Amino acid sequence: MTIWVYSLLVLILQEGVSALQCAQCTSELSPRCKENPGSPQECQGDMKYCITIREYLRNDSRSIFDEDGGHVPPTEDEDDDSFFTRRSLVFMARSCVKFFGGNNCDEGVKEGQLRTICKEYCRTDGCNHAASAESHMAQLLFVLISMIWVWKQKNVQHWTV
Repeated sequence: MTIWVYSLLVLILQEGVSALQCAQCTSELSPRCKENPGSPQECQGDMKYCITIREYLRNDSRSIFDEDGGHVPPTEDEDDDSFFTRRSLVFMARSCVKFFGGNNCDEGVKEGQLRTICKEYCRTDGCNHAASAESHMAQLLFVLISMIWVWKQKNVQHWTV
């Protein structure tokens, strides 16, 4: 069995062997939850998704939704970035959940202030952790380098024979 097949097999088996692991924290109990939630922890029971919930305090009164629930685009004098950054993150939670509820944002009023609450779901270990993409990229890079190395070894052998 070549090294790239072995590497790919290890990655596939790694994903399905243990229970899902998610970052689990709230900014109320740990202010570090927003930037550095700590290592992912094993989810209890048959949880299938990691979730990140963000609650924003809107710094303006303009809604991001129209009356029918559709997205309101920025006006001509503002771009997407300025429109969506005019809010302050006031709460964040990361956890495990059993069901997918759809990646979405909803608006409402809490304590007389306009709030936006966004939920993001994902299905791989540590995917709701700020640094999780880096670890998956490292695994992918390892497999890619292994495949290139094996391919070069085969081609060098063919040219030297």
